[in-house]
Amino acid sequence: MELRLVGRAAIISGFVLLAGCDPAPEVPADGSINQPLPASICTEATKSLETLSKSGSFEYDREGNATLQQDIWLQLGSAGQNQLTQALAFAAACATGKTPREQQVLVRADDGRTLSNRTVEIAPDTDLLFDQDR
Repeated sequence: MELRLVGRAAIISGFVLLAGCDPAPEVPADGSINQPLPASICTEATKSLETLSKSGSFEYDREGNATLQQDIWLQLGSAGQNQLTQALAFAAACATGKTPREQQVLVRADDGRTLSNRTVEIAPDTDLLFDQDR
């Protein structure tokens, strides 16, 4: 009986050594990963938003909220709206220093009407996301 237990322990420890894996990252209750997003993603998102902000018809904060003129929003089309929403989500995630699984984004027209209120998935597969800077 003791040999059988020692054998199982050796097999299990052998798998752990072969896997060569670090302990899994702790996932807090809010579902975020305790790692910031890769710097390249943060830089690109911030650069895009700052460029739009310089036009004077676009404002955003570090929480995923933005205000712009409705006609500009409509001119963006669905692809441009999606890109803007993603940039807002990534910039907000970068501001927290963690990688949330998802980020709420609210875009309003300058008259206060809601143009978009979406939850953007940030880190569905953190292995792919964090391999960018390696």
